[in-house]
Amino acid sequence: MKRIICLVGLLGLLAGCGPESLITTGLGIASLKTTRKTLPDHAIGLVTDQDCSTLRAQRGDAYCLTPEEMEARIPAQPEFCYRTIGGIDCYDRPDESKQDSRLLY
Repeated sequence: MKRIICLVGLLGLLAGCGPESLITTGLGIASLKTTRKTLPDHAIGLVTDQDCSTLRAQRGDAYCLTPEEMEARIPAQPEFCYRTIGGIDCYDRPDESKQDSRLLY
């Protein structure tokens, strides 16, 4: 009788490990890896129209930020871009030796 109760208890615990929970876990891991946000972070951000992040909150910062607060945190973009063999390189200061290849935006 004890074995049956233990077996039923274990099966009850395993009921939460179905294929749909494995898919949800995989999506959650992929979301965290690519966007550094959990699925609930994305859902709350859509509802509140803010940028919400559990990782940011764990570092002691605000959980959700308004678009204006997020824009204030974005560092200034480099203004001096030059065409190179490998593509385009940008800097925060002008490079006098590359003035001929400077791209103007």
